[in-house]
Amino acid sequence: MIDVLKRRAAKAGLTEQIDTRVCPSNSLEIEDLTGQVNFALAFAVIHEVPDASSVFAQIYSALRPNGKLLLVEPGGHVSQEEFRQTEAIAKQAGFASLNYPSIRCNWTAALQKVD
Repeated sequence: MIDVLKRRAAKAGLTEQIDTRVCPSNSLEIEDLTGQVNFALAFAVIHEVPDASSVFAQIYSALRPNGKLLLVEPGGHVSQEEFRQTEAIAKQAGFASLNYPSIRCNWTAALQKVD
């Protein structure tokens, strides 16, 4: 999946804007990006990690002031209540909800880093 993303990014001329990483389940390994990221995408991943609080804290740290996170979880695997709980964990990390874009068959929340 990462290789496909890299190829598509190269084809679109976006290799300098997209940083792809494969990381272990206990860390995003993005300490080198503290305060440098404008936008992060967590697509169908938070329900797979053992510690969502840690993931949100790491993303929050990597984002620039007012940086944004698009949180997306699959409706077929994650209930609406589970998604709301996930969003609450993100808010505990310091994120604020902006809006809820529509992505078919998914639960979504656009979040923003609040300093």
